Amino acid sequence: MSLVDEMVTRLKTECGDTFKLIERVAQLADIKVLPIVMPALYVYVVEEAAKENERVNEVYQRVEADIACMIITSNVGDPKGGRASSDVEILKKVIDDTLIGWQPASAAEAIEYVGGRLARANAGAVWWEHTLGAAFYKGEA
Repeated sequence: MSLVDEMVTRLKTECGDTFKLIERVAQLADIKVLPIVMPALYVYVVEEAAKENERVNEVYQRVEADIACMIITSNVGDPKGGRASSDVEILKKVIDDTLIGWQPASAAEAIEYVGGRLARANAGAVWWEHTLGAAFYKGEA
């Protein structure tokens, strides 16, 4: 099971009552329309960066992955998105409480917070890219 798959499984188990939709996507561009149900959460790899190979005759590399948890929420009563923006803070905490400090089986260490950014806001909906980091190894230990 991949790191993202493990994260999605844990989020569905722990946060399924908070988020109405939790899915894995390949990239942000795959989310083309506003989800029918919200709050929604999409998980995908933003970037991977490998360190130098640690071995001479074989491959053993540490890879650090940035994984986005794209939160999409809206508040129908507020077309400017102010209330939805406040909701994002609560949803970020739910994700943090579920994933930060947890170590997936495929990871070399516990998940950490990397950063976040407002990805989009329109028609009362707010898209927040909440990025977490995890490391894993490629090659034989």
